[in-house]
Amino acid sequence: MKLSVLSKISIGFVALLTTASITGAILVQIPLRQNVASRWLQHTHEVLLELETVLANMADAETGQRGYLLTGDRRYLEPYDAAIAQIDAQLQQLKVSIADNPEQQRRYELLERQIEAKLGLMAKTIALRSNEGFEPAVQVIFSGQGKQQMDAIRASISEMEQEENRLLERRIRDYRAISQLTTQAFLILLFLSLALICVVYYLVNSDITSRKRAEIENLRLLQQVQTERGLLETVLRQMPAGVIIAEAPSGKLILGNQQVEQIWQHSFLVADNVEQYCEYKGFHQDGRPYNPQEWPLARSILSGEVVIEEEIDFLAGDGTRGTMLVSSAPIRNAAGNVTAGVVTFHDISDRQLAEKELRRREAELRFLNEALPLGIFKLDSQGNCTYTNSRAQEICGFTLEEALETGWRRFIHPDDTRQLWSQWLPAVAAHQEFCGEVRYLHRDGTVRFGRVKVAPLFSRSEAIGYVGTIEDITEIRAIEKMKSEFISVVSHELRTPLASIRGAVGLLSAGLLLNEPETAQEMLEIASLDTERLIRLVNDILDLERLESNKLTLVKRWCDAAATMRQAVESLQPVAEENEITLSLSPLSMRIYIDPDRIIQILVNLLSNAIEFSPPGATVWLSAELGSGEWGVGSGDKGDGETGGVGGENTTTNYQLPITNYQSPTPELLFTVKDTGRGIPADKLETIFERFEQVDASDSRQRGGTGLGLAICRTIAQLHGGQIWAESVLGQGSTFYFTIPLVQE
Repeated sequence: MKLSVLSKISIGFVALLTTASITGAILVQIPLRQNVASRWLQHTHEVLLELETVLANMADAETGQRGYLLTGDRRYLEPYDAAIAQIDAQLQQLKVSIADNPEQQRRYELLERQIEAKLGLMAKTIALRSNEGFEPAVQVIFSGQGKQQMDAIRASISEMEQEENRLLERRIRDYRAISQLTTQAFLILLFLSLALICVVYYLVNSDITSRKRAEIENLRLLQQVQTERGLLETVLRQMPAGVIIAEAPSGKLILGNQQVEQIWQHSFLVADNVEQYCEYKGFHQDGRPYNPQEWPLARSILSGEVVIEEEIDFLAGDGTRGTMLVSSAPIRNAAGNVTAGVVTFHDISDRQLAEKELRRREAELRFLNEALPLGIFKLDSQGNCTYTNSRAQEICGFTLEEALETGWRRFIHPDDTRQLWSQWLPAVAAHQEFCGEVRYLHRDGTVRFGRVKVAPLFSRSEAIGYVGTIEDITEIRAIEKMKSEFISVVSHELRTPLASIRGAVGLLSAGLLLNEPETAQEMLEIASLDTERLIRLVNDILDLERLESNKLTLVKRWCDAAATMRQAVESLQPVAEENEITLSLSPLSMRIYIDPDRIIQILVNLLSNAIEFSPPGATVWLSAELGSGEWGVGSGDKGDGETGGVGGENTTTNYQLPITNYQSPTPELLFTVKDTGRGIPADKLETIFERFEQVDASDSRQRGGTGLGLAICRTIAQLHGGQIWAESVLGQGSTFYFTIPLVQE
């Protein structure tokens, strides 16, 4: 059955109306879905911010607690009190924010218990510090419980942040999908509508044979088109994207929706040709403005190009800038000729801001990762290294390229490899955390200590890798050793003379020596000598501390080197005569810029040691010589001294410090103190300049030494810009050297 023209038109109109209605209904829902997706994006950002705030306040609370524990000053509790006042409210807000996510609620319950336990421990240590003093509180800190709790809190927050970041990525994808759906739906509607219009137009023109019928039908068709145009305009008004339709080839703009005006912030511009498109201000990504012919709509009309989501920066009518995605396509007739063009504008400024904020947060996380004092590394499920931060590379002394895959293993100390694997492999098999201390070989040749903590990474209950931290505890180990040695030596140096003084004073105060004046006088002399010994110990400790902490300022002035050397020798001449030692001086007369009291202190200390450890009848030599700053081992004779000196060349193999062949960029004055005493063993020669180090532990008991003199000498020499070292032949004597840089007067 052949359909009439009217029937064909009616069918086309019904089809268009049906298509437009269905598409319009779909498009009405799209803005709602976009709003929902946008709210979820905002919600995810808020949860991430709340997690970061909780962690920051916990860190502030721990900082205030530690400050109070160390000082006992309640002002240090101000960060703690402020954080405590906020944490509960923040946790409640976080609980409300994650109420839609059962997994996050489970993690929140664990986090809440961890925070409650951590706050309880901090309150306990503060109470101990307040009520019982420093030591009980510090014992709780040393137990490591607080660090474990804080690490657990960080791990829980990190797990929740990972979940929120995963949700954020998914919701961004959903938002983009909705935007693409909007564009696709509109284009489908537009193409169908225009196609139906063209079909109707074709039917009218092909089937009407008479002018009158043609006029009637044309009038009816015009009304139909106007109705459809009105319907199309209604649909366009509901579109979330801006839409413009233009004629071809002129480029005249014939239709646009309100979203165009909202995006561009001005009324719809009537353009009769492409050249007038310059009223719309668009810019390329490099900042160049769009020419009229470069706009996607112009390209579709003039060349038939289809443009998909071209990103264009634009300047709105109110002066604000934004970014839009522009898509355009030509509309062709049955002959394939371009009759019109359609363009859509989708404002993505808000999305770009969200992406920018996400990138900023990612940059902050990367910055925190690099700024942390801990080294951070990642391993895959096979134990191959995939990432290390710069701090880990600094601690271990390797580059990222050297550590990748299994390269990190060769930096482990060979003696620790077996023990490390015996602890690491069971933890990997059980998917458990691993904590331990390990020695490693730094590229500078030193052996260092690290505290390592590794935790598995899971994806759908399957371990996909490991993330770990490494903390350099080399200095901590050294400080602990120094502290132990300090307590041991000082306690002995205090206990021995105090016991002697107490015994002597006890005998005198009890009146047991009233009839023995000589014995009483001897007891007083013993007490006096031990008192002097205690004073020397305290003075040496204070001097060394002031020197090393730069609390003692050198008082430099121009002095004669020879006069300084004579002053040191003259001060020790009575001691030398008492011990039957000859002091030989080979002075060098020249002006040097020094703190004379401190240089004399070095000379007196070195000469005193030489006198103490030289046999009766021996000679101790003090000399000085000018050099270019290059000093080798066994530099030869120091010349004849004022009291005879010695000559000849020492060809015996000797022990020496690693400073052999020491070089300085400036001329220096080299001081030398030489004796023929018992000498220094090779294993002691490298440590005698450390605190409380003595060649023989009995020296402290027999000679009353503190083991601080050479440490003080080293510090004074270094403060003058020089160095100090020693050479020794066991059983034949020792030679000590120190240098003073020369400056122009």
